[in-house]
Amino acid sequence: MGFTNVAWESRSTEQLARDLTEGPGPTPAGQAGASWVRVANELAAVSEEYQRLADQLTGAFESGSADAVVRRIQDFGEWLRAMSLSAAGNGQRAEEAAVAHSVAILAMPTVAEAVEAQTTRDVMASLAAYNGAILNGRFAEFDEAADADQTSAAAVMQQYEDSCSDLAEPWDQPPPPDVSNGSAR
Repeated sequence: MGFTNVAWESRSTEQLARDLTEGPGPTPAGQAGASWVRVANELAAVSEEYQRLADQLTGAFESGSADAVVRRIQDFGEWLRAMSLSAAGNGQRAEEAAVAHSVAILAMPTVAEAVEAQTTRDVMASLAAYNGAILNGRFAEFDEAADADQTSAAAVMQQYEDSCSDLAEPWDQPPPPDVSNGSAR
């Protein structure tokens, strides 16, 4: 079991198809990914502008504590770059989840296909009392096909969950550096 704590193989093919297709779909995750990428791009632009200003400012320092001030300015610039990369990583994870959702939908039997297979299985089970060899052979074929569909559907859901497992973990967001001693008012 993965981070959802769902035993996918314990659910029917129809339920798995519904679980996957009756939600909002991949769009919200894709939109979140695109938003994170926009945040990352903006942070990268801010970081570049900050670095340009910091380079100008650090050239102007000529005091005994200039090295400490320059180091703090550089630390903040590095933090801005790290935030940009972190936001880009968040965007990538969200976009990968959207793609994983789409891939899972394409691999999953439709709800209609699952209902059709289960109905066929139920009809064959109701006719099993007639006990004809041909009928029993057909029943076994339908039963095997339904079992294979369920196994495949459970595997699709497990793969989808595995593909999204990074989203279940907290994202690494670097804390801002301590750039002042707090005495400024």
